[in-house]
Parts: sequence; C-alpha cells; structure tokens
Amino acid sequence: MQWLKENWKTLLGAFGTLGLSLIVKEIINLLREKKLQQLKEEEAEVKDTSGKIELEGTKAAGETHVASVKGAHAEADKKKKEAEAKKNERKEELEEDSEELDNALRGFGITEKK
Repeated sequence: MQWLKENWKTLLGAFGTLGLSLIVKEIINLLREKKLQQLKEEEAEVKDTSGKIELEGTKAAGETHVASVKGAHAEADKKKKEAEAKKNERKEELEEDSEELDNALRGFGITEKK
C-alpha cells in the first residue's frame, strides 16, 4: 500500500499512457478502415466505368463490322447484277449474230457436226 502512495503518479501516468495509446490505436484503425472503404468504392467505380467503356468499344466495333459486311454484301449484289446484265447483253448479241456465235463456240473448241 505504501508503494501505491509513493508511486501513484507514475502508475497513473502509465495507465494514462496506455489508455491514450489505445485511443490513438482505435483512431488509426478507424481512419484505416475509412480509407479502405473509400478505396473499395473507388475500385468499384473504376470497374464500372471501365466496363462501360469496354462495352461501348465493343458495340462500336460491332457496328463498324456490321456496316462493312453490309457494304460488302451490297457491293457483291451490285457486281452480280452487273455481271447478269452483261451476260444477258452478250447473249442477245450472240443470238442476233449467228456468225459471232459460231466464232465464240469455236473459241471454246465446239464445232458443228454435219
């Protein structure tokens, strides 16, 4: 008991320091948790934003691809119609000129048998 009377200030200082250390530690832990939560929110926002950007890029690439395929089909249809028109024109020319038809057939090695 005598020791407590003589060293109460030291003991009080030790308990005070210990209590203050615990309070500071709790404050640091709360700040750390708050910062961690903030980082998690920022990460979620970045993921969301990057996902949207990626989706927009994919859509744009898909639209570009679809447009180029449609353009290729349109060009193919145009060329097919042109070829069909040339074929019909040539057919009419050959039907009107039998000599030219005979020459064309000879060019393919086809001759008339008698």
